[in-house]
Amino acid sequence: MKNFWNICLRWSRERFPIPAVLLYSGAQFYMAYFFGGRLPDARPPVLGETLAGWALLFLMLLRLRIADEQKDFHQDVQAYPERLLSRGIITMRHLWKLFACALAAEIALCVALGWPVLVLWAAINAWFFLMGVEFFAPKFLNAHIGWYLVTHQLLVPVFAILPLAMRANSFATARAAWLQWLPFLAALMCGTMTYEIARKTWAPNREHPHAVSYTRSWGIPATVAVNQVFAWTCSGLLIMLMVESGTSLAAAPMLAANAVFLAVELRFWRTPTPAWSKRVEFCGAIAMFVFFACATWAFALAGT
Repeated sequence: MKNFWNICLRWSRERFPIPAVLLYSGAQFYMAYFFGGRLPDARPPVLGETLAGWALLFLMLLRLRIADEQKDFHQDVQAYPERLLSRGIITMRHLWKLFACALAAEIALCVALGWPVLVLWAAINAWFFLMGVEFFAPKFLNAHIGWYLVTHQLLVPVFAILPLAMRANSFATARAAWLQWLPFLAALMCGTMTYEIARKTWAPNREHPHAVSYTRSWGIPATVAVNQVFAWTCSGLLIMLMVESGTSLAAAPMLAANAVFLAVELRFWRTPTPAWSKRVEFCGAIAMFVFFACATWAFALAGT
């Protein structure tokens, strides 16, 4: 058993970096949770409830990563032969055991959080299934990376509905608020798409015949332009919502992060080297985290 956990830990360092995913899942969960405080009869924040919800989101992301490892296994063996899974150091049998452990823990957390959370969790798992079968159109999606991006990133607002609904006193209240949530959910999706595109913005000599990138599909100018649209849309919507909530103190660092990300992408456009490609990925991750962290702080402050 000890050897099993050691192998899983080695895999996580390569494919599921725990500190980074904890930051991402925590920022996403708490931003939505505090934004849910805008409901007219919002339930007060409960620390234990939020920690359980954060853990639930983290575990679902872990299972999603494992499902992706299975789905992309044959392609990844060719594209990334150096990975632990490709080399057989860890096997899908190990990962499915880890999947089962995560699933059991999620069910326990849902039971503790109540049946509405359990229902939403089941709905999210239905989306997991659709993603696993590529929405029954794998050839189309693999041939159209833009549609692939949108259909898979729709999972992000689906995730966010769970912490939003946790602040509602009743299902009727949550249902009545869905129009208010749309700009927030759109901002959240644009923020994650910013990083998703950034991490597959590659220099020409970094492209791989067995791996798909946005730069190879769209070209460098279009990839940079599309990503900047998503980045500025995310920050713009979040700033608008912060102003509506009565605070805009966090707008400055968000705009600064956007400006830095824009400068790095423009430099990559001019000098498409692997080094600048990696800087785009790093700055895309930082920009997304700054957007989410600043919005979380602002919505929490507005609710106090």
